[in-house]
Amino acid sequence: MSKFTKVFASLAAICLATLIAVAAAPSKAPQITPMRTQSSSVPAASYLVNRQLLSTTQSYGVANVVSGGDAFVAIDAPLKFTCPSGTTCTVSVDQNVQMSGNTSDFNGFSICTEVDGKLMHDPDCPTLGTLPSDGSYLSGSFVQSTGNLKSGAHTIQSFIFTSAPATVNIYSFTYRLYKP
Repeated sequence: MSKFTKVFASLAAICLATLIAVAAAPSKAPQITPMRTQSSSVPAASYLVNRQLLSTTQSYGVANVVSGGDAFVAIDAPLKFTCPSGTTCTVSVDQNVQMSGNTSDFNGFSICTEVDGKLMHDPDCPTLGTLPSDGSYLSGSFVQSTGNLKSGAHTIQSFIFTSAPATVNIYSFTYRLYKP
């Protein structure tokens, strides 16, 4: 056995013994219990509670949509759905996009969804991040919902908003329709 092999084997044995000793030793770290505090500055949350799921539709693909910057650009085709007669509906969407192709500094992006041509506001579509200026990839996701849709026919569609041109590569949206 060479001298190098002996030294390497000895170091490996020491490391292994140290790891075993550390794993077996009782933890002396203080136990920290998170405390829940109430703050008057935290707004009340909105909840979708006890809704009956009527349908789920997934829209996904490779878009290769180039956003023009400072404009909403459609990512998927409009989806038509119907709220049953005699009831209101709630619709929610899980939004996921992969972006690339940006060469501008500070190019923020947002995923926004429209129902019947109006942006959903529960909550508003936030800026999900700033795209890397080297053209590399960045993904973002968000969930939005809107309720009290009247019975009848409706459309829903998702859009991208960027401050400067960039490309939507892969996208996946899960649309869910509920009734009370």
